[in-house]
Amino acid sequence: MSWFSYKKIKLKAHISPSFLGNITEGFKLQLRSKLFRWIPEVSGILLGWKKLRILECTGTVLGDLVPLLQIPISIKALIWSPKEGGIVRGNLAHMGYDYMAIHVLGIWNAAIPSKRFASSLDCSAIKEGAVIQFRIHRYVSAR
Repeated sequence: MSWFSYKKIKLKAHISPSFLGNITEGFKLQLRSKLFRWIPEVSGILLGWKKLRILECTGTVLGDLVPLLQIPISIKALIWSPKEGGIVRGNLAHMGYDYMAIHVLGIWNAAIPSKRFASSLDCSAIKEGAVIQFRIHRYVSAR
């Protein structure tokens, strides 16, 4: 089972009217701000996209002081969707007295509380940067 997949996503993009001369660049700028972040609608992390399409030629103006154009778009998004119970490997970023922090794929942070450590684990023997393999118990988004 792969945790990587392409999914077609429909979004209501919000761009500044200053992008009316190059509307596609406005959408790309907004999408870049979502890279490597958890997207609840697809239960995964956006790693990239292709096939950006504008779904309607008209949009809605939102706001008075800082107006934004809301225009529906679609993309084919590359998503990484880790599943509960799955085994993941990452690099130890920090060993605290009650948790360990791990970087996965260089884009995702995991925290493992000490109550989840194996009883045979010798924490003093683990150095930062070491490869740690763990099972996903639960995913909690910071947003």
